[in-house]
Amino acid sequence: MLSWLLFFKMSNLRELIQKGTRNKDEQSKLRLPEN
Repeated sequence: MLSWLLFFKMSNLRELIQKGTRNKDEQSKLRLPEN
């Protein structure tokens, strides 16, 4: 159970990181036309 919980937490962290990078990419794309 503990190993499964750790794996689940790691997968969630990876998803959050991917979402964070995607949000940064979208913000940078929105900023480029303004510049």
